[in-house]
Amino acid sequence: MITSSAPTLGGQTSMTFPAGGSLYILNPAASKIDIRDQLEARISHLEALLTVTYGDAGGTFREMGGELRGNYMWACASILDEVKQLSQIAWMMERAA
Repeated sequence: MITSSAPTLGGQTSMTFPAGGSLYILNPAASKIDIRDQLEARISHLEALLTVTYGDAGGTFREMGGELRGNYMWACASILDEVKQLSQIAWMMERAA
């Protein structure tokens, strides 16, 4: 069983990255490799999203309306929250090993 400071529901780790609550629950069978693979994927997604927000590539981003820009950055923040939670779980799995 994976334990973390994330909320639990029925003894399972609840992922709260998109919004609070227990909509997403980490599969108790998830391995360290599964967590690492998801972390690598989500970090790559966040890097791609952020790359177009600054410098020469950021022109389109700066031309977006305020609400769309806000939602775009909210998506980035949601990915970051997921990465932080998964990193904490991976760290706790390493400590438990």
